[in-house]
Amino acid sequence: MHSAHIRVLLAAALLASFLFVSPPQAAPAQVKGDFVTVRGNQLIYKGQPIKLKGINFYPKDQPWDRMWKQWNGPAAQRDLARAAELGINSVRILVPYEPDTGWTDRGTGQVRPDYLNQLQQMVQIAGDMDLKVIIALFDFYDLSDDDWLPGSPAEARHKLYIQTIVSTFANDDRVLAWDLHNEPDQYYTWRELKDPKLWVDWMDMVATEIRRLDYNHPITVGMSQFDHLYVADDTGSPYLEEPNRGRTAADISDFLSFHSYNAGNMDWQIRYISTRANKPVVLQETGWPSGPACQQPEYSEARQVFLYDLMVQAAQRHDIAGLMQWQLWDLGPSGGQETHEGYFGLLRRDGSWKPAMPVFRDTWPGPQSSVAAPALPSQTKTNLPLTIQPKPDLPPDPNYVPPIYFLETGHYIYGSFRDYWKRFGGLEVFGYPLTEQRKEGGMWVQYFERARFEYHEDNFKKDLNWDNLDKASRLKLIMLLTRLGADLVEKKGGNKAFPPPDPTKLPPGATLFKETGHSISGKIAEYWWSHDGIANFGYPLSDPVQEISQNDGKLYTVQYFERTRLELHPEHAGTPYEIQLGHMGRELLASKGCK
Repeated sequence: MHSAHIRVLLAAALLASFLFVSPPQAAPAQVKGDFVTVRGNQLIYKGQPIKLKGINFYPKDQPWDRMWKQWNGPAAQRDLARAAELGINSVRILVPYEPDTGWTDRGTGQVRPDYLNQLQQMVQIAGDMDLKVIIALFDFYDLSDDDWLPGSPAEARHKLYIQTIVSTFANDDRVLAWDLHNEPDQYYTWRELKDPKLWVDWMDMVATEIRRLDYNHPITVGMSQFDHLYVADDTGSPYLEEPNRGRTAADISDFLSFHSYNAGNMDWQIRYISTRANKPVVLQETGWPSGPACQQPEYSEARQVFLYDLMVQAAQRHDIAGLMQWQLWDLGPSGGQETHEGYFGLLRRDGSWKPAMPVFRDTWPGPQSSVAAPALPSQTKTNLPLTIQPKPDLPPDPNYVPPIYFLETGHYIYGSFRDYWKRFGGLEVFGYPLTEQRKEGGMWVQYFERARFEYHEDNFKKDLNWDNLDKASRLKLIMLLTRLGADLVEKKGGNKAFPPPDPTKLPPGATLFKETGHSISGKIAEYWWSHDGIANFGYPLSDPVQEISQNDGKLYTVQYFERTRLELHPEHAGTPYEIQLGHMGRELLASKGCK
């Protein structure tokens, strides 16, 4: 860690550098413009109460910090035009303060000029569509990241960052409000260190600095928990009838923003917030994931419609000042991994609207509302060229192995999943991927037609000889196939359904496994031995039996193993497909309602 003296010297040097933007020093002034203001519990525009109807925006292919690192102005313009089809009048943009995202210099807090220009482009794009922008200033940041305390070097960096951005937009009526931080109550300082007071002190500092620079825009803070708006210290949130236990985020905010994805409790949350302060209430983030398909029953497009309807109804009943959905687009898998976080969009990846879209478009604020959500045009106009951030010219990684894409199912195989699939059987043994990697039971898994792969990343710790193992042996340790055969045998009755045979009556050349009491022989045994039987299939849990296939309705000789079901297909005699794995992965997905 640098000393304070070194930090001061470094700050002085970098302030003089032409690479960074020096903020204007002029005192703020109230200027002519169509700014949104606050009166009581209402938001006001041109003297009239309004409702906010908005989205939290990332471009389709540049979510999170990639919005800035891979900035594409024309793409952002196209994507926001799709959002305008929802009848919105506002958009929330999140700026990642964290230096690793590229926005700021770690030593000084200076803002990179090209990133600031990108934010100006984004405000221009929104303004040209008669949308106003809420700018969240400190996303991806925790106070413990740089040991913030009042008067610390970190505070000097924060103030310089604030001065640069806020001064740029202080007189711009295309900006609706400043959001001090995106969900400070989700970070380590609040949750683990249990020090919300430090956050409140920091928010006070940020708000004071913004108000010193800008008289035109209201301030809010996006809290992830509704009652955390009224938390002053580690004693938690007060009961509804109790007074606050000190200064809170609600005291600092001009209007109250909260995030909630709990439709069933929305009425109580809004009532709690609105009865404790006479300020406008904005449900700043809300929504529901529609996938991944067949992961959890409640992650579906039908459920998304149902919960959107409940959330909108609650917002209407309490006549809140605004509702902003999260988020416009479904996000593509990152590195082949997909989670429910990527399915909050109202737009599918193919550009088609989901059934929940009309609920948001047509029912908020609704025809019965006495206050409309009108377009919010602005007087400020600019004509900045829309840029595309050039990709960094990095040397190719000699160790990079690209994923495998399958047009047949539209899915990829990445990393260790790809390596195991290729090395131990490929298409012949495991079939096509049916999903991307997804988390189930706290573990990354991927479904294939004939198997479900499990990634056990900590298994290397169990083998003291790990450093001396070859790649194939390592893959066998960290990548395991789900015991789909064992689960199916258990459902069929276990040993009652498949009793062990009499050892004296086994076929010639059969191998008996004392671990289970069952044997393998013939073509199935040949296949088992030649395809890493223990790793890929496990021990036999039955001897060969006759069963009717769920796929084609024909009778086949099959045998159950811990991880699969092997099937004898005499119609393919003499080919690699004479023995096939049952479609265990497909059957498991089907059992979850996935066709």
